[in-house]
Amino acid sequence: MSTVTIAFSYNPNKHPLLHSWMDSIPQGTRSQSIRELLEQGIKGDSNTLLIQILQEVQAIRSQGIHMEPIPTLGDGDNTEIPPDILANLAGLGE
Repeated sequence: MSTVTIAFSYNPNKHPLLHSWMDSIPQGTRSQSIRELLEQGIKGDSNTLLIQILQEVQAIRSQGIHMEPIPTLGDGDNTEIPPDILANLAGLGE
């Protein structure tokens, strides 16, 4: 089968997260990035959200914005959240 091209459009004012993500993808790699994300979503890959979060953090960092990690969630009782996930979340803003 030959390559299929599909036009895609969006309004950056209605979809700012999508616009930010698209702007963060280096030129020449957009098609590959979109294909990978679509395939992960179709397969139900549980890492898709984490990948999106990490890409957003990278985009924010590339703009020179620094975020302080949040030490606790909610009322400070983190017993329901596994320690390895808390450690990963805490490191996102560094």
